[in-house]
Amino acid sequence: MAIHETSAATESGEQPGIRMTMSFADPATARELLLFLGRSLDDESFSVDCVVPSDSGPHVVAVDTVTDAQLSTAEYAVSCGYYDDPRSARLADIADEFDRSESAISQRLNAVERHLVRSFVDANDLPDKRAERC
Repeated sequence: MAIHETSAATESGEQPGIRMTMSFADPATARELLLFLGRSLDDESFSVDCVVPSDSGPHVVAVDTVTDAQLSTAEYAVSCGYYDDPRSARLADIADEFDRSESAISQRLNAVERHLVRSFVDANDLPDKRAERC
């Protein structure tokens, strides 16, 4: 674990505070810690970034904008097999679990998916790879 404390804003715009970098061999342990921190600290100056290593280096995906309802719905969707191929759960199954309409559950999952896809694309959007935008 690396801990870096700053007393003034840095050139990159990082605000004063403490930045911690941690590595885990077990993804479940990392997920548990992120969930604990995200739910335990109710501070506007607190944010959690999930860093995922890849062949091209780490990519940061901010998870602090995902609501508790979106996160719990996404966690349940993964655990019950909604994202398996082939799917072993239906949207209706998830809706029943949360006592919400299929439309509401679809909106929650779409919000998480949209956030992840945009973060993934932004992290891989190198100048030489950019396609013409619409």
